[in-house]
Amino acid sequence: MKKFLRFLPGSAPFVIGHAIWKRSRGKKPSMSFNGERGPAKALRLAREMFGEGSPYDPIVNPSQPVNYSMITAPASYRCCLCGARGVKLWREYQTFLDHQSLLCAPCAARIGNKDISDIDSEGCRSSLGGRTNQIGWYIPAVPTEQNDTFWGYSSVPQEGWGVVAQTTLRP
Repeated sequence: MKKFLRFLPGSAPFVIGHAIWKRSRGKKPSMSFNGERGPAKALRLAREMFGEGSPYDPIVNPSQPVNYSMITAPASYRCCLCGARGVKLWREYQTFLDHQSLLCAPCAARIGNKDISDIDSEGCRSSLGGRTNQIGWYIPAVPTEQNDTFWGYSSVPQEGWGVVAQTTLRP
């Protein structure tokens, strides 16, 4: 089964997952990545950008609960396209957790074709209805304290915003 298809095409997890799938079939990696056309070099670059762990590691991990008073994001809180850590991330609205991808503001804006040139330190930008922290169909990814899912857009407790508010917006 091609589990890598759940990742965004062109992302580091997609390239790594594709290589794992190709190896399971006795073949060599065959994808380019980030301008690198050689498959072996592209895979090495994707692994460097992705960092430690596997792309199949869950984006939430109940064995590592989030302590809202410490105001730190979980280890799995990273952009799936550019690998940025320590930045505020967005997730797709109304999407099952198994199909979620976390994106930093520049990556979410690029995919959603939205202008974020006026985004502020809270992650809010101008839209037709005023200021919003949404980027197209992407909403802030605020993990629950149990780190087993993300809060719904209108259900985030006030202390939950602290985890993502203390991160920077750009990698």
